[in-house]
Amino acid sequence: MINQRFRSCLSPLLLLCVFWFAACGSAPPDSDWRDPVDAWQSDDVGGEQDAVGSVVGDGWRSGPGAEAIVGPVITVATFNQHHLSDTICQSGQCGPNDFERKWSQAEFDARIAERAAAIDALNADIIFLQEVETQAVLDALNAALDDPYPVAILAETGYSASLDVAVLARGALVDSREYSELNDSTYRFSRRFLRVDLDIQGERVIAFSAHFKAKYQDQAGRRIAEAKTAHQIVTEVAANHDGALVILGGDLNDTPDSEPLMALTGDGLLKRVAEGMDILDVYTFVYQQRRQEIDHLLIAPTRGGRYVNESVHSLHDEGEWVGYGGSDHSALVGQFEMR
Repeated sequence: MINQRFRSCLSPLLLLCVFWFAACGSAPPDSDWRDPVDAWQSDDVGGEQDAVGSVVGDGWRSGPGAEAIVGPVITVATFNQHHLSDTICQSGQCGPNDFERKWSQAEFDARIAERAAAIDALNADIIFLQEVETQAVLDALNAALDDPYPVAILAETGYSASLDVAVLARGALVDSREYSELNDSTYRFSRRFLRVDLDIQGERVIAFSAHFKAKYQDQAGRRIAEAKTAHQIVTEVAANHDGALVILGGDLNDTPDSEPLMALTGDGLLKRVAEGMDILDVYTFVYQQRRQEIDHLLIAPTRGGRYVNESVHSLHDEGEWVGYGGSDHSALVGQFEMR
């Protein structure tokens, strides 16, 4: 038997072991979206090491009516390409009424030239693209630009004739990652959720490109699940990388007052930069003759970046009230300060 004196000595030792294993011996579960080991969990490209826990509040804006701009400013855009596909019929169903369209080489070249001219006019440092079929199509688009981007990444969904998200960016690519699983196991992301880590002018930028489920053959629950998972991914990354500018952009297929958008912005950890703007200045789509905001730019408030107040606006083809560069979507453009 263990005598009373030995037990009294042993108890503190057992407690110490328990606390040690709780603090050091367990690792967070590894899943498709969690980020326990991260290429950026080291010193910032241009500054001090991140502190866990992002700043939330009015400090997420600079410029007119806000704090003075002190760091370099970049331009960011999101632009749905509207079925930018290639000359190959992958699905075997490419008729006039089918989802996939097989373009002739001349038609493909014309579409690439039209989109490229529109992208050149944006003069953006980062562009979130949606509805690009393959990496080869993205490469053809990038090559047609006056000044091709050094970073051109597409997240391939993997099914026949898929229309995918992509990122074009200045600076240097540090890392990229794709997410497919949702917290709600009923669904997956309808297109991959793409994360791209960049070094721009010595500053860190983490950019997420998204395209949520469309309302055609609607699955509102899936769009809500996409929003909730995207929120968790982006806010966890921002909390661990407070020295970075962390932004999300894309065609989210819903309006600011919808449940999916509220799932993204309701707790204040993500800010929709067009909040409070006149819809005439920021709408990107027209449905049944009604202007809608369904393409969005968001920022996670951190020490590392701020939105330049009142810079966001949508661009339309001249003489048209919707659409840009041959797409049925307008481009949404805003400026962000890196710090």
